[in-house]
Amino acid sequence: MKNNHLLTLSIIITMLLALWVQAPSLVDKYRITIDVQNFYWTARAQEPTLFNRDLIYMVGRELVEVDLFGGRLFLMPNSLGYSLIFFLGSTLLDYVWLSKLAVFVLMPLCVTYLFKLGQHLKDDVTGLSLSLFFAFFILASAESISLTTGLQRAFTIPLLIVLLYYLIKEQYWPVGLMLFVCALIYFPILPLAVLTTIFSLIRFDKKKTLSPPSAAILPFMLGLTLSGVAAAFFFSIDSKLYIPYTPIAPLPNFNDNVKLPILHDPRFQAGGYAPMFDVFPILGRTGLFDTGTDLLNVLLFMLLGWFIYQVLGRSALQRVPRPVWGLLLAGLIMYAASLFFIVVLSSTALYLPSRYSRSAFFMVGFFIVGLNWVDFINQLPRWLIKNSRVMRMVVFFTISLGLTLLIANGLLPQPSPFVPTIVLLGLLLSGLLTVFGTTAIFWLIGRRIKANQHNFFLTLLIILLTMPVGANYLRTLPTPTLNPSASERALDEFVATLPKDVMIAGDPNLMTAIPLFAKRMVLFRRLHPLNDYAILDYFEAKYAESPQPLEAFCQKYGVTHLAFDTTTFSPDYLAQKNFFHEPYNHAIIQFVKGKKNFVFPKLSPIFRHGSVVVVSCAELGHEQNPQ
Repeated sequence: MKNNHLLTLSIIITMLLALWVQAPSLVDKYRITIDVQNFYWTARAQEPTLFNRDLIYMVGRELVEVDLFGGRLFLMPNSLGYSLIFFLGSTLLDYVWLSKLAVFVLMPLCVTYLFKLGQHLKDDVTGLSLSLFFAFFILASAESISLTTGLQRAFTIPLLIVLLYYLIKEQYWPVGLMLFVCALIYFPILPLAVLTTIFSLIRFDKKKTLSPPSAAILPFMLGLTLSGVAAAFFFSIDSKLYIPYTPIAPLPNFNDNVKLPILHDPRFQAGGYAPMFDVFPILGRTGLFDTGTDLLNVLLFMLLGWFIYQVLGRSALQRVPRPVWGLLLAGLIMYAASLFFIVVLSSTALYLPSRYSRSAFFMVGFFIVGLNWVDFINQLPRWLIKNSRVMRMVVFFTISLGLTLLIANGLLPQPSPFVPTIVLLGLLLSGLLTVFGTTAIFWLIGRRIKANQHNFFLTLLIILLTMPVGANYLRTLPTPTLNPSASERALDEFVATLPKDVMIAGDPNLMTAIPLFAKRMVLFRRLHPLNDYAILDYFEAKYAESPQPLEAFCQKYGVTHLAFDTTTFSPDYLAQKNFFHEPYNHAIIQFVKGKKNFVFPKLSPIFRHGSVVVVSCAELGHEQNPQ
């Protein structure tokens, strides 16, 4: 008989963990994942007149406008369902808060499906194990796959979990529906879902003839067809803005005339805004893992998986359902295909390779650990007694390695080259301690230890000692959120008081958050910079020695206000020669060379907070010789 009390317990624990991880963002609206800033345009759901001359998304085909029952909707073709849900949701609540609260919907959904899957595959305790392992590791993940971001990619793991659930239970109509949902929510996940489904349906009869389940063919083809139709229709739709925009001046791009291969494009190299080959092929957008956090989680899964395999043998791998292994194969194939497109064809048509592999590795890892953990814990004491000598050697080696690294770190000049290794070892041990410490719960449930006073207090002590380590692990590991300075927050609040049709230009790092928080237009920004020549014109005018270039810049691009940080004129800052991403930085260095009497810091500001200053372009003509 199924025990739904354990499901309720897993949901409660999961929600508490999610609240702990998300709390800093919930009490501070400015604490967001960086890419959330891309969805500033959802503000038009409440104020349709905003961003009527936008130069970031609306001049291209990043957004399309759809007239639905007399209402105007802005949608993203490659995330049609996601943009529809969140654009409509933004009519009631600001997108910033919608993205932060999404985790409290996605986590219970995932935990419920995983618990039910554990029940289906074995029993209630396995369901609890699978769901709690998922909750811990997904909350300790980088923003690249974490559910806490609320971005489209936050739906990748939940969609894969639901798809695997129905594939494992051989319920094929929901599988077909999930393919369509994948296409609507986050189109890059569709190839991964399709391949996973195909590998799950490949069956051979006794004559070794391909014989997929007949009940699966129609739902699969229907789901695939609907996904293809939706993709074809919305990628071919004509972009037509609600308030038509005519550029004030042409905004040519560096690559309008010369198309550089990605391998040679400075934007995708070290120093560029989107480096592709950080530590290839391990880390980076073209690596198997997007960030070090992704890799750390997989290393933990590998360590735990090694322990499990030593205790349970091949049965540990055989317990993992076939569709999960299909997902791993699909992830590796899509990784290779995407890498081929980037390296050989200089195309991101298949998006970024790490987007496929990181999800596949994560899913396989927590399935191996979660499905086997209860049996592993039950058999671990007997295995430890049998292999006590080996384990003593492992413990001795680990402690010796840690002490050696700490001593070497103390003796060598700082910063020591051993610091990354010490941090990695510390995080791995913290993760292992958390996992094994909280296993006291499974010992009580799975082994049915008698609830005498001694066992109760011993279990409670283990849990209490482990909880601070796990809590710190959850707060330490995920990618830090954006946390603007007091001056940057004050800037956003000031710009929000300006008329809705203003156009702001300035230091790119100051511009990035303005569209989202101040709901005002910027000419360019640090995040995914576009309008290349406008950026170069700005820096040339910024480091001019008279106000005329600034005035000409404002007139050329229809800029009404300029914002900058006065520290960017200090001798120390200028000496670093690190003004912006490549390929801009090389040109900016030439603008600054030989100049000292900059006019920008001498202009009369209409706003000042700390080192951040705003100047009105309308006043530039009155300041021919500022003192």
